[in-house]
Amino acid sequence: MSDRARLIEQYRVNQDGSRLDDTVAVTDPGNLNGPAIWVAFWSWVTGTVIRPFECGLA
Repeated sequence: MSDRARLIEQYRVNQDGSRLDDTVAVTDPGNLNGPAIWVAFWSWVTGTVIRPFECGLA
């Protein structure tokens, strides 16, 4: 990636709170002809327990 690269990540919860949408856009005029875009979503399942997750740099 060049020094002109940018990464923008956006999270959105839908209106009824049942889904989380995630969009990642990478632009890098030095290496890409246009933006690289990744889209994902997660659906809420009633009764799901979300536990803490410890992370760190390796």
